[in-house]
Amino acid sequence: MKQHKYYTYTVAAIFAIQLVFAFVFMSTIDGSSLQQKHIQILEAQNNTLNVQLSALTSNQDRGIASIKSSKELDLTEFYFSQIDQFKKEENNQAALNVIEKIQAGGANSNFMAKAEYEKINLICTQKLEPDCLREIDVMVSQFPDSNWTAKSLLLLSHYYYKQNRVAESKSLINIIRSEFKSYKDLNADIQKLVPKKL
Repeated sequence: MKQHKYYTYTVAAIFAIQLVFAFVFMSTIDGSSLQQKHIQILEAQNNTLNVQLSALTSNQDRGIASIKSSKELDLTEFYFSQIDQFKKEENNQAALNVIEKIQAGGANSNFMAKAEYEKINLICTQKLEPDCLREIDVMVSQFPDSNWTAKSLLLLSHYYYKQNRVAESKSLINIIRSEFKSYKDLNADIQKLVPKKL
């Protein structure tokens, strides 16, 4: 009977030890699987953060690229309004400074031709000095097809006429009529120049 008791205790002890080992083994497995699950969650979060970071970086790159490739702000029309204002105030130097700004900015060819015409209109006010004639040469060579060139030649023709150099004046008018067929305002501009003096 005593042996049977020991046997029962021994079996119970072995069973208890097995249960402890089983519990430890299961908790180790569960622990490592929990740990693996935790690692997987962290990796997933890390991947999500990497994707978000990549998206943010590419958006910034696209934003920078779009800024670089977008059209620059063109203030040329504003500058021309400043020139008109300075001319009304008879501040020729300020107007010439604004013209230089337009020419330095490399606006489109029509604006460049208009700026050169404005420069000629300001420089050729006292008499036909070499500076005036030089600017008209620049206009003819750089913008041979522009109506602003036709206007410049008309201005020169007007000054020749005022100096009683009638033949030269008429010659320029004939050149304008034959070479600048798209210049429809010739007669109206001639009338505007009548009161203009040297």
